[in-house]
Amino acid sequence: MGAGAAGGAAQIQGVDAGVTEIDYDRAVEGFLSSSFDPHGWFVYLLQGASGAPLYVGRSANVLGRLGDHMRDPRRREQIKTVAVFRQFSQQEMEQTEAELIRLHEPPWNKAGLEWRSA
Repeated sequence: MGAGAAGGAAQIQGVDAGVTEIDYDRAVEGFLSSSFDPHGWFVYLLQGASGAPLYVGRSANVLGRLGDHMRDPRRREQIKTVAVFRQFSQQEMEQTEAELIRLHEPPWNKAGLEWRSA
């Protein structure tokens, strides 16, 4: 699998995952090694072709949440990279998410957002 959007693939980066590819056509099943525990406190960024964050989110079950995002084909086709960061506590997760939203002002984090190309 090559990097980029070919065949519905996107790149994922993260502390536990290293750098791996995800084939979103398979709905994120099996994209990380079996040693990765998707439960805990995570902050993630969905990034577009320019590398700018389209969305910043948090989750205690990051694979399930990423799967939710990928169910919408309009959203999936715009996402080129997913960065996942494990946090040490719920408070750190919430603070990190808020700070990244404040710094980047991702378009998909805005209240009342209607779907559009980023």
